[in-house]
Amino acid sequence: MNNLEQVLAFLKANIKQTDTIVLGLSGGLDSMVLFDILINHDYSFVVAHVNHKKREASDKEYDAIKALSNHGNIPFEGLELNDLGNDNFHDEARQKRLDFFNQVALKYQTNKLLLAHHLDDQIETFLMKFFKGSPLYNLAPIDPITTIDNLTIYRPLLMVKKDAILDYAKAHHIKYYHDASNDSDLYTRNRYRKTIIPVL
Repeated sequence: MNNLEQVLAFLKANIKQTDTIVLGLSGGLDSMVLFDILINHDYSFVVAHVNHKKREASDKEYDAIKALSNHGNIPFEGLELNDLGNDNFHDEARQKRLDFFNQVALKYQTNKLLLAHHLDDQIETFLMKFFKGSPLYNLAPIDPITTIDNLTIYRPLLMVKKDAILDYAKAHHIKYYHDASNDSDLYTRNRYRKTIIPVL
């Protein structure tokens, strides 16, 4: 990944290796790459994983991520969501994840949360807001550092394209889990990712 030095520079500028970090680890490509970077550069962190219980494979992934954390002597905190509906699933799940991350941060006496959003997420979010007719002031890009409630959220991969993250995973033989719901056209973001952005 050509951007690895940028990612490491971002981490060095904002987080001490002695700081305790909460890593939101879904088990997907992006977060597993961030997990690998933190491990290989001696950062101290806690894995926080949310099982949305929407796929048959999610229980096995939960167990695998817990086992991976335990193998590396990394604290693991898990949340299983059994009561999410379908009407407003993404918004409801996002809020429950944030509440969970806040709880984990409080338990480990930190306010630092790392998420694995990347450059493609940035582009998708902008276009979704633009075509929705959002006002100009609401078209600002995702900030690499934001504060919500008591959490400061860091996004070290925000300058990295998805293809580069995939290249890193292949080069370092990183195992990750594919969420099949990301292929479904039922969700707006997926339609932008699969159809609109390639045309543009």
